[in-house]
Amino acid sequence: MAKASPTYTAYRAGKAILQELAGTLEAEYPDCKFRVLHPGVVNTKIHQQTLQAGHRAANYERVMKIVNGSEQSMTQESVYEKLKALL
Repeated sequence: MAKASPTYTAYRAGKAILQELAGTLEAEYPDCKFRVLHPGVVNTKIHQQTLQAGHRAANYERVMKIVNGSEQSMTQESVYEKLKALL
């Protein structure tokens, strides 16, 4: 589970908050399951904070590799498999 830290981008911190909220909701509603799905890293404005922060960002190296195409982020198939596992 992602944990927020001062070196994370607003995207990463927001994701950590949503994941914690899902855990809280599951504790309050034990008969329900809550999951946060995200698209992975895509080259949009949302990840420009990470790239601009450079090595100060906790996940800079991985984001740079994904944006440059040398590492794959989540594929449509992997998102589909995660959804199937929840059913």
